[in-house]
Amino acid sequence: VTCAQSSPVHVYDVSNPAKYRITHSFDVMNEQEQMDSPYALKVDPVSRMIWGSLKNKIRAFSLDKPKAKLVYKMKYGGSFSKALGLISTIDKSASQDLMALGSFNKKIGLWDPRTAVLTSIIEGHSGGITDLKISGDGTRLYSGARKDDRIMCWDLR
Repeated sequence: VTCAQSSPVHVYDVSNPAKYRITHSFDVMNEQEQMDSPYALKVDPVSRMIWGSLKNKIRAFSLDKPKAKLVYKMKYGGSFSKALGLISTIDKSASQDLMALGSFNKKIGLWDPRTAVLTSIIEGHSGGITDLKISGDGTRLYSGARKDDRIMCWDLR
């Protein structure tokens, strides 16, 4: 899966190293119907979705609909509106009910993809979040950040 500025998200078949080919292509359009580029991508093999992060938005595309455009986009509402800014990294729990969204403004959002609700914000790093991983049992979140020599472990229970 690749993305580049002002280009579609492409999914490649790499089963034959001598001949890679694009199997899916998804346009990411902004509100002005101009091409936009995700900052981070997460492929979910269970739901067969690709999740892409933008500024204050998450967009999802179905691998089962190769010619599909935007499947749906989700925005944060209520008191968390625009709380995260540019989302730089994504991880999804194995149970499919939680996504962790890391941002360059040093915050981590916990988001329920079933309801499109941002449920909480975690803060504690001294730099922008660069990597997230939800543990296999869904009880812990590990995070790393720029200019921060710590890997933090958060209790999600």
